[in-house]
Formats: sequence, C-alpha cells, structure tokens
Amino acid sequence: MLPESKPDVQLIGKLAKEESRISRKLFVSDFEEPSLHDSLSKHKEHLEKKRLLAAGSYLDLQQIFAYLLFGLVSIWLSAVIVTIFLCGFAYIDFNLSDSVLIAFITSTTTSVIGLFLLVARWLFGNKE
Repeated sequence: MLPESKPDVQLIGKLAKEESRISRKLFVSDFEEPSLHDSLSKHKEHLEKKRLLAAGSYLDLQQIFAYLLFGLVSIWLSAVIVTIFLCGFAYIDFNLSDSVLIAFITSTTTSVIGLFLLVARWLFGNKE
C-alpha cells in the first residue's frame, strides 16, 4: 500500500490560478475573433447560393434545348410527311421509287426519334 501523502496546497493554488487565467483568455478570444461555426455557416451559405445558381442555369439550358429539339423534330417529321404526300399525289412529277421512299422514311424517323430520346434523357433524366 502506498503511504498517504499530504497535498501541496501552494501547487494546487498555482494550478488553479493558471487554469483560470487560461480559461479567461480563451473565453475573451472567442468573442474577439470570428468563430469556426460562423466561418462554416458562411461557407455553407456560399455553397448553397452557388448550387441554386447552377440549378437555375441548368433549368435555362433545359428550356432552350427543349424548344430547339421540339423545333428540329417538328421540321424533320414535317419534311417526311410532305415528301410522302408529294410522292403519293405525284405533284410536279415528283416520284421516288418505293425502296428509296421506305429507306427515307425509316432512316429519318429513326434518327429523329433517337436524337429526341438521347437529348431528352440527358436533359430530363433522373438526377439522383
């Protein structure tokens, strides 16, 4: 068993004073300088503003591409319909052979629908 030693009262007093001085110094410096929490909240606020700005510009991009894509698909498919009517009614002696007309209709329709699906999935797909 260890012999009981008498605590050094002067040493304990000095340690208490030093601890009090350090804690007061830390307490005062916390109010003088901006805290880490304030810096972090400002940083989060800045990132949130940037995220909202990016989301807004992405929405603008979606709207522009949606209108352009709709216009392209409409014009392309209208050209196919006009070509079919011109061949069907033999307007101004416009005539295409059956194999050329089938290839034209198939290739243009496939290209337009594929382009539409590709861009639509890129713009409006799931963003998880």
